[in-house]
Amino acid sequence: MPMTCKKVKRGVEVWLDVAGYEGLYQVSSTGLVKSMARYGGSHYKQFRPERLLKASVSANGYPVVGLCKKGKARIYAVHRLVALAFVSNPDKKPQVNHKDGDKTNNHAWNLEWVTGEENSKHAERTGLLPAGEKNHAAKLTALQVLDVYNRRHGDETAAAIASMFGVDCTTVYAIWKGRSWTSVTHASVRTAAFKPRSKGRFGDSNGNSKLSEHKVRLIRRLRAKSGLSSKLLAKKFGVCVHTIRRVLHKKFWKDVED
Repeated sequence: MPMTCKKVKRGVEVWLDVAGYEGLYQVSSTGLVKSMARYGGSHYKQFRPERLLKASVSANGYPVVGLCKKGKARIYAVHRLVALAFVSNPDKKPQVNHKDGDKTNNHAWNLEWVTGEENSKHAERTGLLPAGEKNHAAKLTALQVLDVYNRRHGDETAAAIASMFGVDCTTVYAIWKGRSWTSVTHASVRTAAFKPRSKGRFGDSNGNSKLSEHKVRLIRRLRAKSGLSSKLLAKKFGVCVHTIRRVLHKKFWKDVED
């Protein structure tokens, strides 16, 4: 949909054509959408007066309306229609944010264009998206996040860490790059509470480890004596192939003697 943009003062209602639906629909700076008066129906003989569209609410809580052109109907979020018409977007950011956190307040002055990361951080600040362990969808605890962060800044790969904690590589990279759990990782850096790994966090003392010193020795002996493949060893000990390879090359559990 092409973008138009017109700045309006707060408290003033201005109507503009919806881009791509000129002459059919208009959107206001206060968050309303209306169908324009026109002839329609069979052979365009039926007069249809101007009317406000009644917005329904999407599954994620945003008001949406249906627009129709040449027999094809599409659903649009009202806040995006308002932003396209009235909010400038010089940096071509992809998402629209409600400044006050109210998804139904679609006044132009309450909208801004943001990146996905900016939108997520705003949601956390306003309480729309609980951060860290307060988010019921979180798979990690704060302590586990610190461990992930520390391991990735060490010599462990994202794939190995993801396998260890039961998450995907995207989650590991997001923590490492500071795109998620920043309240945990940034605070730990500021307070110097997060330090390079110490021996106390390795081996059997690490509660997150799926292996023990006994299992590590057994893995190395099985490879040396029977030549079992990394794939078979991984299946036998319930870890990924990458972990087995790093155990065998002493990238993991390097302090354990054979």
